[in-house]
Amino acid sequence: MRFVTDSTATAEAIKAQTENLLVELFPAGVQVAGEFCIGDLAGNPGRSLKFNLRTHRWCDFANPEHKGGDIISLWAAAHSIDRREAFRELAERIGRPFEPKTIKRAKNMKKNDGKLGWISTVAPWRTALPDFCHPKLGRPSKIYSYYGPEGRYGWVCRYETPEGKEIRPISFAYDPLGENRHEWRWQHMAEPRPLYNLLRLTETPCSLAIVVEGEKAADALGEVVWPVTTWSGGGPSWSKTDWTPLKGKRVILWPDNDKPGFDCMEAIQKHLNALGIETFLLETGDLPPKADAADLSDPLGYLVSRLPVGYVREMEDFFLGMEAS
Repeated sequence: MRFVTDSTATAEAIKAQTENLLVELFPAGVQVAGEFCIGDLAGNPGRSLKFNLRTHRWCDFANPEHKGGDIISLWAAAHSIDRREAFRELAERIGRPFEPKTIKRAKNMKKNDGKLGWISTVAPWRTALPDFCHPKLGRPSKIYSYYGPEGRYGWVCRYETPEGKEIRPISFAYDPLGENRHEWRWQHMAEPRPLYNLLRLTETPCSLAIVVEGEKAADALGEVVWPVTTWSGGGPSWSKTDWTPLKGKRVILWPDNDKPGFDCMEAIQKHLNALGIETFLLETGDLPPKADAADLSDPLGYLVSRLPVGYVREMEDFFLGMEAS
């Protein structure tokens, strides 16, 4: 038999099969309002034990000490086995029999470092915040929060150094082979990554949205007009992002004034058009090299002067409606 040795890929494959595995584990279970419900860990009919199909967190509310954060911990609890054994059983169930790699750790490497398979997830709102002080870069000059209806996805932190800015992501992650261990880690958010200002983007009743490159530019423009969004990780990472929340909106793309900026926005434009999203690519060639919305004293005036009349009227109607309400 050929064994899989990549724990991260196996855990993601298990997660993707969660609903099928829940039905196999608890045939008497039912789905109600985004949750899979069953009576207890023994599989008796009922609704005391609830598994949230979005966050994958679960709890038996009749016995609150029985709780966890994924299908692996639920499988372990239901079969009275440890997490490692549950992981192996589930891997076999989905056709990926697992045998962990033997990896020699460096002296200073933490056990189960991110390289060994920590997986980013969503932190519930009640989760304590991380310490943003980086071990080498110190305190950040700015932090940008990524969050959604179910909790926090993570942060992007900006640090100032003598050589220039440094960017480091933080996300809430778990160890698929640990005993339900969750902690904040210096690693990217799970893919597909969320858009910046996701809640404002999805809850604002405006048919327009603006995409810029970088959180600094998004915040600068967001002070005078919204909703404004961006993606984490810089240029090429746009392809690792979930753009579907923009469906149903007309999207204005504001590139940085350099070739990488235009190339990136053109690629995003093609992707959004393929999703059926109408776009308008702003021409910013008259700005100073590499300039963006954060470099302008009047970014709204600049934006309005370059938009088609229909977009401007739509923006005016939205804000007039907001003032009237």
